[in-house]
Amino acid sequence: MKRPGRCDITRAVYALRMRSWRRIAARVLGAVLATTLLCVRPVLAAGPVSAGDELAAMNPQLDRIERQLTGKVSDLSRFAVWVNDTSRIKAQADQCVSASTQNTNEIDQDLASLARFRPGEALHVTNQRELLRQERLVQEDRLATCQALSARADQLLHRIARRQRELLAAQFFGRGATFAGLLRDNWGKPGVWLSSSEAFLSQHSGIAQLAADDFWILVILVIVTAAIGILLRRRLSYWAAHRSWEGGFSGDIGMSLTTSIGQYLPYLLVSAAVAVFLGLTIGNLVPLPFANLAAYGLPACLLALASVRMFLAPAPPARPFVAFSPEIARSLAVRLRVLVLLGYVGYLGFGTLLAQSLPVPALLLARGVFFVAVTFNILWIVWLIAHIGRLSRLRGLRILLVLALIGAMVAEVLGYRNLSVAVLRAVTGTLLASGLLVLASRLIGEFFDRLNAGRHAWHQRLRQTLDLADGQPIPGLVWLRIVALVLLWSAFGFVLLRVWGLSEAALLEVRGNVVGGFTVGSLQVFPIRILLALVTFVVLFAASGSVRARLKKRWLGKLHFEPGAREAIVAISGYTGTSIAIVVALSVAGLQLSNLAIIAGALSVGVGFGLQNIVNNFVSGLILLFERPIKTGDWIVVGNTEGIVRHIRIRSTQIQTFDRADVIVPNSELISGQVTNWMLHDPRGRVRVPIGVAYGSDTALVKELLLRIGAEHSLVIRDDPDRAVKVYFLSFGDNSLNFELQCHIGHIGQRQQVISDLNFAIDAEFRKHAIEMPFPQRDVHVRDLPPGWILPASPRGPESG
Repeated sequence: MKRPGRCDITRAVYALRMRSWRRIAARVLGAVLATTLLCVRPVLAAGPVSAGDELAAMNPQLDRIERQLTGKVSDLSRFAVWVNDTSRIKAQADQCVSASTQNTNEIDQDLASLARFRPGEALHVTNQRELLRQERLVQEDRLATCQALSARADQLLHRIARRQRELLAAQFFGRGATFAGLLRDNWGKPGVWLSSSEAFLSQHSGIAQLAADDFWILVILVIVTAAIGILLRRRLSYWAAHRSWEGGFSGDIGMSLTTSIGQYLPYLLVSAAVAVFLGLTIGNLVPLPFANLAAYGLPACLLALASVRMFLAPAPPARPFVAFSPEIARSLAVRLRVLVLLGYVGYLGFGTLLAQSLPVPALLLARGVFFVAVTFNILWIVWLIAHIGRLSRLRGLRILLVLALIGAMVAEVLGYRNLSVAVLRAVTGTLLASGLLVLASRLIGEFFDRLNAGRHAWHQRLRQTLDLADGQPIPGLVWLRIVALVLLWSAFGFVLLRVWGLSEAALLEVRGNVVGGFTVGSLQVFPIRILLALVTFVVLFAASGSVRARLKKRWLGKLHFEPGAREAIVAISGYTGTSIAIVVALSVAGLQLSNLAIIAGALSVGVGFGLQNIVNNFVSGLILLFERPIKTGDWIVVGNTEGIVRHIRIRSTQIQTFDRADVIVPNSELISGQVTNWMLHDPRGRVRVPIGVAYGSDTALVKELLLRIGAEHSLVIRDDPDRAVKVYFLSFGDNSLNFELQCHIGHIGQRQQVISDLNFAIDAEFRKHAIEMPFPQRDVHVRDLPPGWILPASPRGPESG
């Protein structure tokens, strides 16, 4: 018996360890499987999860909203919360309906593929059919639950909107004390105003809480910031006067903004410093002192005054960039400054604790006086705007605004204060939004104009990136301008809906129609997707143009392609990029690519009727680009048209005649008709010059002269024996001996110039050697003359009668 070696023992120990690890792994895997079965078994035993369990949390939320809606509601902001919550639940329910419907349709297709039960079929087929039927029942239950939830949420949204309208109507038409009644109540109590204001200032002004050192620090801070502001104002004025401002609307705005901010800069710095100082010293007091509130609102008031000056009365060297007459601009600036100051006074009087310190009759009377002053000032502004240029034509809109403001004043006097405030807010918001709309549209238009003209350095860099020549428009910029204007007007419309008090439910519905789309007949329209599709198309189209330009000017220039081949590649790449941009834009717009088959079918019908010529030219253009029987730069003859090919497009080809006229030839004529291409495979060509000499001339000398003239021309090929210069004696003509000079040149495009040079040279040589080139002559014999006619003497002598 052989004694085991050391290696055998090692292998045995290794095998024993491997068997031990395998047993351990098998036990661990068994424990994991058992645990998994124990966890999964209750789920499997419970059956499929029902839709009621999944959506159970949504019905209690709707119940809560219904209970709150049924109770007493006084805060309009709660309606926005209810609308958002209900709309979110409805959106989830609609998604559930869509998913369940799609799943049910897929299950029906699977059941249809399995067909009905047949005796003797496989057991797994029967089990699969039964599982599909059970799943269909689950999906039907889920679909019914989701539909019920969506219908309930929709009904609740209508209830919220109706309740909101009722509450708004109650608030708007709720009548309080009239202006005359408030005057009677406050007529005999003039001291109440003074005592209430004095008590408020002594308790809540915040001045008493400042220490003596704080006063001195505040005085020093005001002096220092005022000095800095004056210094910066001088610097800004000098910079604005010596800076080279660009012309146009945006340049005028920049200059006016700089000078106007410079005029108000000392006051802005002082007010900001005071606000910061009071916030650090007594800003932690509750309630916030009146001095802090006044200091916090003063910078905004000063900025508003600076804006009025910027638009209507900018400081020199700036000039007004709004086309107003000086009288109108001055009056409008005064009215707007008064309106800004009234706004600041209203903020101090009705936005602080001062309003709460006054008795209710005194507060309502002050509110009425303030409202009438503001409304009268806005009426004055509307009257001034009516005398401005094209705005004077908007007579109907001006009348509506005036009637609305007068109605608001009447409502305030009669005690309908909520209605008057709502109308004044709507009119003011409309005027402000209209002004911002005009300003933004002007800025957007000038921005795109400057971008297209390339006036700034980054504009030039963008044009270089796109490989655009000077004066060449940026591709797709018109569509971007349209998208920007559509977005601007959409924002303007949304602001108008907000300021005129459209309910939250209606605003949410508008937002849903814009984002989620709406249905017109059987067509579903997604406005936001359409705008995104336009932006996508513009970006991809511009990128395609940039790639096409780089391909033409840079990349293909490094390859040894013929000019016609380069033009074909550039044209095909351009059409490919445009097609990709269109397909991607249609996908972004929500059009399914599978629906393109329907569009193709409709186009096929159109091709069969009225688009035959267009499709014929299109296909012919593709043949020209791929087969290249003609190329850019070729000299061709098509019918009565002869010239150089300048551009080969997908529908037509541009030919420039030798008279510098551009002729557009449909591509189908180039494919179906006869085309003479002087430069198809070889730009070289033959030149034929016919010459006639008189009878009796030395023919050998004529041949020698013609051969020498043809060989001495610089453009004639001389080193190719197959293309040597030749002279042929063609025939004996009626009046001359007919010769023909034939020679070949390197480029047929120079044919006319070579023929002209050869004719000049032939004429000169023949004159030098006294070789006569005859011309046809006729002898006229007169048989009878009328009486009194005398024939003139012939210069050739009596023999030529």
